[in-house]
Amino acid sequence: MKAARRQARTWLSTLSLWLLRYVTWPDGATRERRAKEGRELRELIDIVNALRSEEAVLEPPEDNALVKEHLDRLIEVANRVGDRDLETALMNLQTAVLYDPAQILNPLTALITMIDGIPEGPGPKPGGRLVGLPPAHGVPHQQGQRDPLTEPELD
Repeated sequence: MKAARRQARTWLSTLSLWLLRYVTWPDGATRERRAKEGRELRELIDIVNALRSEEAVLEPPEDNALVKEHLDRLIEVANRVGDRDLETALMNLQTAVLYDPAQILNPLTALITMIDGIPEGPGPKPGGRLVGLPPAHGVPHQQGQRDPLTEPELD
């Protein structure tokens, strides 16, 4: 389930690139925002906050085919792993994107909240030390043994 949520998180990190085409800020701030475009969840959260506080306006998205395709895949993955909460959150976002873009903020916020605590990648954090790491499950721990043909005997 964590992998499915991690995949949704990674996709959401790219959603700001699509959404920025339909968000406008007063006084030409759109150009400044586009210059700062990034592939981070933080950028999407900033856009959602601006829309919620009415600092920005969302125009009805026209080109949603790629977003729909990605949502379809993410919904399928959530269903396959049995994560009903993720599946529901993704379906709510899909409904808003396809049929009622004016209502996109609530499902988008719910999905962001759901996946916000999920680490970006599996395994230890970058730069972390691997001390006392147990062997991988199902892989025998390798122990060195002396080869009697190449090792001299000790008396």
